[in-house]
Amino acid sequence: MSPDGPGERAGLRENDIVLAVGADEVATLADFYRRIWSRGAAGVGVPLKILRGAQIKDVNVPSIERARYFSASKTY
Repeated sequence: MSPDGPGERAGLRENDIVLAVGADEVATLADFYRRIWSRGAAGVGVPLKILRGAQIKDVNVPSIERARYFSASKTY
């Protein structure tokens, strides 16, 4: 997770395991990104089903434009 990125701000934690994006299970990182990108343009909510310890939780994470996020977080 990126510091102060959308996942962290939505309450995701290190060691959370993403099980699904919406109703679509994900098995690989490529599946995960394809499912996120298929939700629409930057700014849409991305519903994630995660496993945290022994609990399954639903979390909604707003998507962002990666290039804009990373260029804004550069320090010189």
